[in-house]
Amino acid sequence: MADEVKGTSTGRVLLISVIVVLVLALAAWALGLFKGNDGQTTYAVDAQDQSGGELIVAPSESGVAVDLPTTPMTPVPSESATSTAAPTAE
Repeated sequence: MADEVKGTSTGRVLLISVIVVLVLALAAWALGLFKGNDGQTTYAVDAQDQSGGELIVAPSESGVAVDLPTTPMTPVPSESATSTAAPTAE
């Protein structure tokens, strides 16, 4: 008969190693070891309070030029004006 290999094969050892690494990584993730800043977001404000509580914004001269239309406006008739002019059926 053919000789039977006793022990574990390389494929089985590799599969067990991958499973162990995945279980350890999942446990570390569940314990929160992969969080960078404890889940809290910090914000930095780029303004200084120099007025004792009231925020003062200095106007900037770098605004955008806006061209307004010169088209004359015409009034639209209101509903009350159109309802009095409507003919009634008798």
